[in-house]
Amino acid sequence: MKAFAVLLAKHSRRLSPTQPDGNCLFRAISDQVYGTQDRHAEVRKKCCEAMLANEAELINFLAPGTRSSFSAYVRLLGRDGTWGGHLEMVALAGAYDRKVLVYRLGEELPTTIVEEGASGEMHLCYHERATAHYSSAVPLGEDEVDEGLSLALEGTDLTEDLAPLKASGEDAKITPPGVAQVKPGRKTEGQMFALSFAELKIVYADVLGSDYRGVRHKKRLVAAILDAWRIEDTLALADMSECS
Repeated sequence: MKAFAVLLAKHSRRLSPTQPDGNCLFRAISDQVYGTQDRHAEVRKKCCEAMLANEAELINFLAPGTRSSFSAYVRLLGRDGTWGGHLEMVALAGAYDRKVLVYRLGEELPTTIVEEGASGEMHLCYHERATAHYSSAVPLGEDEVDEGLSLALEGTDLTEDLAPLKASGEDAKITPPGVAQVKPGRKTEGQMFALSFAELKIVYADVLGSDYRGVRHKKRLVAAILDAWRIEDTLALADMSECS
């Protein structure tokens, strides 16, 4: 938590923790939009409505084998405690007309999920070591500014905290076309960040069934791949529970 405090202080923000109950993303966005985490169920409902209204745009975030189950996935998402991720943040960015800024350890600047022409912002923290947990990043209060400035200037040694993230830089070496080789099977987030950008594009094409045509951004590629697997698992677990 100390490392996150230092990172957020540089942006005049502090951590607002959320419960690890499967509602963390919706609690964090509720905190950003309404100033309280208690309206997370309302945020979840709004997310589901936005996803159904924009199915044609959002369905491409699912792996081809699960796209026919888009409506079923949204129904599952409506249940309290069902995890949300990158796909849900994209939907909520549009629903609230706000871009989403996600802070992660090891990165001075947040990843931005842009909603074109957005009128506001939502600031979230992604805790990689806590199994895809999200919390809210709120502005420092007047009585916290001095403490935040001290943290920002502290120069804390974050080597231990950042060790798993050393391979996640945007300037990772790109393997020439036709040379990249990727072993089949699922990978952890850390394993994917260790891949070159060209190798990640191969994984993306394999999982999403299409070539990646976005900007050169490793974090977005990894987030999309992990989200497709998360949705696949959610649907599979639902099928298992219905059969039992």
